[in-house]
Amino acid sequence: METLIKTCCKKLRIGQGFYEGYKDIQAQTHEEFLLKLLQQELKNREMTRKKRLLKTANFDVIKTLENYSLSYSNRFENAIC
Repeated sequence: METLIKTCCKKLRIGQGFYEGYKDIQAQTHEEFLLKLLQQELKNREMTRKKRLLKTANFDVIKTLENYSLSYSNRFENAIC
């Protein structure tokens, strides 16, 4: 049964998280189960989208003064004087 669910999800291009967490969902009706499952998939897609956008943004690495070497600034000051 699980392999059939995975195959259907692949054909429908639904993410892996869709069928991995369905066993953990507690619901009293089929509609409630379906709603929770779809909400879970929406959260997964939003998280994946944010990760993808951050990766493609190519933000620079955050630099702090802790990594700054003062030896370069001393050479610059000596050259000016």
